Amino acid sequence: MLHWSLISLSFINLPGESVDVNRLFSLFALEVIMKAAFGFDSDVQMNPDPEFVEKANNVFKTPVVIRVFSLFPFWTYFSRYFSILQNVEYFISIAKEMLQKRAKKGPTAKKDLVELMMEAQENIVDGVSKLNDDEIMAQSITFLVAGFETTGSTLTSTAYLLATNPAVQDKLIKEIDKAEVEMARNNSSLYDHVQKLGYLDQVISEVLRLCSPAFNLVRGCEEEVVYKGIRFPKGVEVNIPSYVLHRDPEVWKNPLHFNPENFSPEAKEKRNPYSFIPFGTGPRHCLGMRFALLEIKVALLKILQRFKFECAPETVATLEHRAVILMAPKDMIYLKIKAR
Repeated sequence: MLHWSLISLSFINLPGESVDVNRLFSLFALEVIMKAAFGFDSDVQMNPDPEFVEKANNVFKTPVVIRVFSLFPFWTYFSRYFSILQNVEYFISIAKEMLQKRAKKGPTAKKDLVELMMEAQENIVDGVSKLNDDEIMAQSITFLVAGFETTGSTLTSTAYLLATNPAVQDKLIKEIDKAEVEMARNNSSLYDHVQKLGYLDQVISEVLRLCSPAFNLVRGCEEEVVYKGIRFPKGVEVNIPSYVLHRDPEVWKNPLHFNPENFSPEAKEKRNPYSFIPFGTGPRHCLGMRFALLEIKVALLKILQRFKFECAPETVATLEHRAVILMAPKDMIYLKIKAR
């Protein structure tokens, strides 16, 4: 069972202080993925390992030159000599160690991601297992390094936008408080509870529109195709700039303005669904989409039940982002945590 209360406990000693919320949210997301994916109790929020945290925070800070070269056809050949992730060997060793420990324990009652992959490895089809050792290792590293950076960045951007848009934050808190009474009355589960918070979903969607970590989607053509007179050869990579789609003035009124009403039921019904693709779309959309959204919703619910975000003297005037592999806040985001 995940200790969701830890995200609010880590804020208890902070009211009135200016704090780096990105660090807090990154540690929270890291602890969640370690528990949910590997069944590993890391206690990283309360007792962070400095080396682990440093390497985790820098894993996606790939030099821009590598991203530029990756756009050229010759990158397929040269990529074998470069790692697009930083400190990847460090995370390979961690993932390998955790997988070895789990293998020694044998099957457990836990249905985390590692257990599901091990079950798939034992499932033999036509003499071949559905997942081999290398595939399990690769997926484990993906869960580990991609499962915290994206969520931590999204929560950081959400906190900043709530602090700088207090009317939105107040409306969201009213929804949360009202729903909390109903939850106690109906004795509903936490999962069912957060799914019913419509305005919370609108806020998160609007954050993802403006600050989606996946700012550019890349897909490879498996066969040659001509679309609207443009020929796409087999094997070519097609870049889909979701960052641009999410700011298209023909789709979004005042596209640079933070407005959760962009995702009201009425607004969504009028809009082409492909105008908003923070997790991609189709059969290759983000595998962790539902997990990430649930994690973000529960984290915000637990925090806003007890605290509010406010601007601090160090809070940047404009939320800017850096983007290489993923998009994340460019500057350290300092906010005040105020007890309600």
